[in-house]
Amino acid sequence: VEASQGQVLTAVARTGTPAAFAALEAVVKADPTLLSLSPEALAFAGEAADARLGTMAKMGECDTQQVEAMAAFYAAAARQASPEAALPMLERWLRSAEVLGRAPDDDGVAALLERMPADSPAPVSLCHQVLRACGERSRCAVAAVYPTLCLRDSSPTVKVAALSALSAAPTLVHQHAADILSATDSTWARTCDWSGCPNDMFEDEHALALASAPLLGALGASRAEYLPMVLSRLGAHAGLTAGNDPNSQPAEAVVDALRRVVR
Repeated sequence: VEASQGQVLTAVARTGTPAAFAALEAVVKADPTLLSLSPEALAFAGEAADARLGTMAKMGECDTQQVEAMAAFYAAAARQASPEAALPMLERWLRSAEVLGRAPDDDGVAALLERMPADSPAPVSLCHQVLRACGERSRCAVAAVYPTLCLRDSSPTVKVAALSALSAAPTLVHQHAADILSATDSTWARTCDWSGCPNDMFEDEHALALASAPLLGALGASRAEYLPMVLSRLGAHAGLTAGNDPNSQPAEAVVDALRRVVR
């Protein structure tokens, strides 16, 4: 039975028509496990997508129905892709989304990035495209792999993800000192006055303080030129985290970073 289901899916995928992609999308939504029964179907669907997108580019035309069907299929299939299929699927999905002039589903793109093997992540060029076109969840997935690309992201959540990932790559800290300091920069951090900080921003600043503490400690302990700024930032973060503690104690991560700097 499984073989016949796979053969049917493969035959449908070979046609590469909008109806074929719509049918594949319906199948995946009805029973996501069926996609794993036929990797050939996914491969043929990808080849069909490449061919049709290539033809559209040459002709300077856009078959909206075709591209929308492709994009909908990839959105449905993203969470079921094998690690090997994740990269080509993401490349095709981003091409489809670019043709349509709309961002792909954020959770789906993040799922594809997270399914890629750790020793073979998405190329940097593709991640730059994700950072330009996709939402916060996808950008956090990029930050987990290429943290230095995301230290100046507009989202505090993405910057926290980047700072946390960078803690596992100490050799990069010194190379990106300015970006690390920029990631933790704010009016409140510069003045050490948190009294006027809105609640949602206070939470963001608190998360940034915890994520950046080990990096600031490493930076201040080894680069004298950054020491005044590091001490100022850690002092501000000590006040911030103490204000969020029931016993008015600064966070242990911040205290450890200060000890490392002044020892």
